Amino acid sequence: QTAVLVKDVGAEFQEGILNPSENHTGYSTNFEKAINLGVYGADLGYSAIYEKANVSLKYLKTVSDLADDIGVSSVFSPEIMKRITSNIGNQDSLLGMVSTCYSSLNGFLQENDRVDVCALVMAGGWIESTYFVTQISAAMDSKELINRIGEQKNILGNLIKLIEPFYNDPEYTEFVNELYDVEA
Repeated sequence: QTAVLVKDVGAEFQEGILNPSENHTGYSTNFEKAINLGVYGADLGYSAIYEKANVSLKYLKTVSDLADDIGVSSVFSPEIMKRITSNIGNQDSLLGMVSTCYSSLNGFLQENDRVDVCALVMAGGWIESTYFVTQISAAMDSKELINRIGEQKNILGNLIKLIEPFYNDPEYTEFVNELYDVEA
């Protein structure tokens, strides 16, 4: 939704604000991989909205690799990946399929008592999409983008509530503390 708004206000595509896909090999823990599955999902959505097929394919592969790494590859099955790949040029179909995959991922993780991973994926997507809008709004005078940034306070509060139950884990402690700083 944020990427659609960014495009709707007339912002040009900026590949430089994306998390470089080659960075995914540097994430060693499931914690890092889960957050970046959300980050790269936002990057995939952003590039798809701008109909950047080559960029979208690169991020689709990255999302698939990270999903494999954290044990949720069934959500991105070969047949789903083939359907997504064949619809790379069709923005509406592609966004619908990616959205469906992330909804399936959410359901899979909750059904398998992996709410912590689900929360991290959501947090990664939120962080990346918020990053997009702040970077782009700095270069544009758009009331819509500024309002979107302001709306994030409520979303961040809800996101923190999802992650706080895992606060005692050292990785989560640092992460939640950083989210508290952003919230303040």
